[in-house]
Amino acid sequence: MIREGVKKIININFFFFMFIAFVFQLFSLDSSTSPRILGYESGDLHLKGLVFLFIIITGELSKNVLQREKTSKRLEWFLGNGCSLHRLFISYSMIQYIASILVMAPSWIWILFKDKITWVPMINTSIQCFLLTLSINLYILQTKNMKKFHRISLKFIILYIFTMFLEFGMIHIIKDYRAVFLVSILFFLGILFSYSHISLEDVITSYY
Repeated sequence: MIREGVKKIININFFFFMFIAFVFQLFSLDSSTSPRILGYESGDLHLKGLVFLFIIITGELSKNVLQREKTSKRLEWFLGNGCSLHRLFISYSMIQYIASILVMAPSWIWILFKDKITWVPMINTSIQCFLLTLSINLYILQTKNMKKFHRISLKFIILYIFTMFLEFGMIHIIKDYRAVFLVSILFFLGILFSYSHISLEDVITSYY
């Protein structure tokens, strides 16, 4: 299911997003001359910029994945044929995450070698991208009014800005960059809480 889902996403738009993301990084500021902002090094800020792009791309790709499956009543068909909501949620999240990571791969590789970023911020960024994918899909499953999807990327960009300020506070309180993982843990707990309150009626109902 995951392999077939990723294949469906790989089209002309997929490669267009990949090109735009890579061009964005090519014209980004040189890390050797860029100042520190809010305690973040330039390389870390480049990763943050990639996450913003990731949110936009994942929001767009979701139109051809979970949003389409919900409006076409395919999710209802899966659930009616014995597929669990947990399996659907994880499968569609993995489809979007893998597809979005493939889109961003050239940009990630470019930043890794250009800014000589350590593995800690890279791992944290990967975790945050996966958590954002889970959050976006959870929002889609819980939303009945399909018109609300038009601003889905903007809503999660605002959410990510909030997590950035939370990270900044954690780093300055604990005095260790690894404190950012605490934010990811809190983020994950929030996802678990929201998932525990989702109903099948929310999942199968959609209208404009």
